[in-house]
Amino acid sequence: MRNMRNYRRSHLNQVIQYLKRTLPEMNKRRIPATPENYAVWYEYISGHNPKLSSTIDSYIKENVEFTEKLNATLYKNYIENEKNAALEKIQVEVRSLIEELLSSVGTSGKDLTEYGSVLEKFTQQMERENNIDIVRKLVSDLILQTKSQEESTRSMKQSLKTMAEEIHSLRKEIENLSVASATDPLTHAANRATFDSELAHAAQLSEQEETPLSLVIFDIDHFKKINDKFGHLAGDKVLKFVSSTLKKNTKGKDTVARFGGEEFALVLPDTDYSSAIAVAENIRKRIGMLNLTDSMENRQIGTITVSAGVAIYKHDESTDTLIHRADECLYAAKREGRDLVKGEREVDTYH
Repeated sequence: MRNMRNYRRSHLNQVIQYLKRTLPEMNKRRIPATPENYAVWYEYISGHNPKLSSTIDSYIKENVEFTEKLNATLYKNYIENEKNAALEKIQVEVRSLIEELLSSVGTSGKDLTEYGSVLEKFTQQMERENNIDIVRKLVSDLILQTKSQEESTRSMKQSLKTMAEEIHSLRKEIENLSVASATDPLTHAANRATFDSELAHAAQLSEQEETPLSLVIFDIDHFKKINDKFGHLAGDKVLKFVSSTLKKNTKGKDTVARFGGEEFALVLPDTDYSSAIAVAENIRKRIGMLNLTDSMENRQIGTITVSAGVAIYKHDESTDTLIHRADECLYAAKREGRDLVKGEREVDTYH
């Protein structure tokens, strides 16, 4: 057990060193400290990703500038597809070290403080006895030694506390990285990879617990015209507005995801067909209630509308099949004039 603990402590110390070296390396190469870039360069510093390390080393050797585009390519090719396994491992290790450090600090400090207090009380009792001067002297000396050791421990305690605080800060950074890698950076909705994972998990639970699962896919009507007329910044504002409206009108266990481009998806566990239609209709109406403005240009963007398709999961089918049916419903809504919600039970009547 002791050997295992020593090994773990040594390994965790190495992890901390990797974390401490990452930002200076990025600063040296003038690389912005975004979560994605941090993930790339942590992997490079640690050497855990040989293919990534080899690629970066070749770029460094050739004096290639690490541009925003190049860093994004490195993240996509070597980090995003790894499902953040390395980050999750670090999270567990750092959390373990923090708990161990705090336990050590608390125990050693308490024990020595209580020891000194007991000896002082013993000395006071001995002072009442005139014939045990020698004993009193020995105990007093022992108290001085104990206090000296306590001062040393207090210093160590502060050092460990500082170290624990530093690791806690690093752990928070890593947790933020994990969240960032699971979300769309513009809208802060779940990204496509997270959507695929959440939908698969929800389908599995639906099978196991025999509960309903619904999927809604939204598309912003005439989004290209908005971009062409008002510009991409205004288009970004529209995307953020739609994402925010979806989040405000769904439950905690639902998943709001940016499905791609101007499309968003809702994964609705424990939600039957009629309830999913109601959720989609409510969101459609709320989005269409507001007139958006472009405050930077002081102009009206106008009313935004969305179309939506609703499908319910059928046991033993693939999630791709479920997505395809929801997509078909979405296209039916757009064919019929947009600003509509169409469910698969309606669309079936057209085939």
